[in-house]
Amino acid sequence: MGDFMDFHKASAFLAFSNVPYAKLKHIIYRRSLTVEYKTSFSQDSFEAVTVARGGRQVQHCSSSSDSPNVANLPKPGQCPKASSSALSVEKKERFAEHAAVYATS
Repeated sequence: MGDFMDFHKASAFLAFSNVPYAKLKHIIYRRSLTVEYKTSFSQDSFEAVTVARGGRQVQHCSSSSDSPNVANLPKPGQCPKASSSALSVEKKERFAEHAAVYATS
């Protein structure tokens, strides 16, 4: 309980707005933070766009192979755990009562 990941903070390093999602016909996500896509079924080569922050770099590529420079996505940080003082005294007492009942059973 309490193991929530902060994906919003991790997504700040990515720029998916570089990809024209409304026009796509074929898309490939690469581990190298590159997205390859086609906007037409008759298009021969993929266009490759980096989704790492720092600018839109469009390349044309004839094959769809992984880049040897594999970048690791930023790992989402863990949200702070809730403190036990967040529970009311009543709930703590009720929990203690239930725990005592189950311990004697």
